[in-house]
Amino acid sequence: MLTLAYCRVSMEEQAEEGFSIEGQTDKLRAYATLHDLGQITVITDPVVSGKNMLRSGLQQLLAAVEAGHASHVVVWKLDRLSRNLGDLLELRDKFEKHGVTLHSVCENLDLSTPAGRWFFSMMGGQAEYYRDALAENVRMGHDRAVKEGRWINRPKTGYDIIDGLLVPNVEATLVIECFRLRAEGHSYRTIEERTGIRYSTVKSILDSRIYRGEVLHRTKWHPGVHEPLVSEEEWQAAHRGTAKGVRRSHDPLSGRVMCGPL
Repeated sequence: MLTLAYCRVSMEEQAEEGFSIEGQTDKLRAYATLHDLGQITVITDPVVSGKNMLRSGLQQLLAAVEAGHASHVVVWKLDRLSRNLGDLLELRDKFEKHGVTLHSVCENLDLSTPAGRWFFSMMGGQAEYYRDALAENVRMGHDRAVKEGRWINRPKTGYDIIDGLLVPNVEATLVIECFRLRAEGHSYRTIEERTGIRYSTVKSILDSRIYRGEVLHRTKWHPGVHEPLVSEEEWQAAHRGTAKGVRRSHDPLSGRVMCGPL
């Protein structure tokens, strides 16, 4: 029977709190040795959120548990398994069903008593609260950044992010060329051939208001503080006659002035 050691770290935790898979693994090995649990089999989910159980490492652990191959599961903290209280309760019941003892290095677990089960639920609720609070802080940070006119996503073609601000890079001239060619009436395919930028990227560039100095947040565009690559006139010229709901007439006489009797 196996002693499974499960380790997980998210991007935020790795960057802000210094967590690491290696650091957790060392603690779990020391714990297993101290409690005579034998050699551990390490299963990891690097840079993955604990908001749900859709993780390859956790699914691998559950498969081993359900197949009857494990007798112990060791984690550094309960929130490594999940930051969702419902998921933690489900995992606890699954481990019990298959005769697997759950160990946490940081929390003294005894799931055989009502007090131990209450403590487990309390720690699970705390993990869920931390997750929700972190998400709220992220949303507030994004809202503040947008109010300040800063871009909060990955930089698009033509820009780099330097010290939190969008700065034009060497591809900026190609972006400007895309708008110029489109204003002249060229198709996306022609623009692709002339600039070397893929068709789908050309369309993405021409559809994005970032190039006129705006930033996107929650489907809405707001004034930005970065340098625009095209002016309002250049933007309008590239989109003339291509606005949503506007269709060019297929009548060859459309728009012509006719003189004399019909």
